[in-house]
Amino acid sequence: MTRSLKMKRWTGTALILAGINYALTGLPDPLRPLTSGNGLSGIIWLVYPIAVILALVGFAGLHFAQAEKAGKLSWWGLSFIAIGALMSVVMAVLNHFIALPVAYYVNLAAAVSLALGYILIGLAVKRAGVYNGNQGLLLAAAPLVMIVIGNLWVNLLGFGMIALGYSLFMDKRIARPLTDPTGSNEVPKSEHIDPANQG
Repeated sequence: MTRSLKMKRWTGTALILAGINYALTGLPDPLRPLTSGNGLSGIIWLVYPIAVILALVGFAGLHFAQAEKAGKLSWWGLSFIAIGALMSVVMAVLNHFIALPVAYYVNLAAAVSLALGYILIGLAVKRAGVYNGNQGLLLAAAPLVMIVIGNLWVNLLGFGMIALGYSLFMDKRIARPLTDPTGSNEVPKSEHIDPANQG
């Protein structure tokens, strides 16, 4: 197994695990009636900062796997995700020890940065055509439909992350037909072999 494939396996796994956390966020909790606390929902939110870091690792792997064809769009997407992830994790840790009056605004800024990152890197997946473009559109659409479906956009985002993480893990690249730059499927004349010249 090459180093490149190993990186895709690890980062793809990270993206899948983060996506599972996002996909379960806000869904009905079957354990809540059986517990005195928050049940499964409490566990999900407890590991949320870890999921954010895993998502950042996964998206970094996705970026490097398609950077050559995705261009700056993927780079900007990853940058916004990194900024938003850093802000989210720092605030999540600090809020356990001290109530900060600016926490709401910092978290809001982090959410906006993350949303922009998801949109841009999702569009980059579609533009690059390295992996399934529909999965990229699912990722990009999640923050855009937030007003319509409310908090379910996080679940939609999670499903997109799982799908892209699986594609990255399996390295399921989109196969492209080999064609002549002119658009013809014929072999260029310079590559034809003249039997008379064969010795």
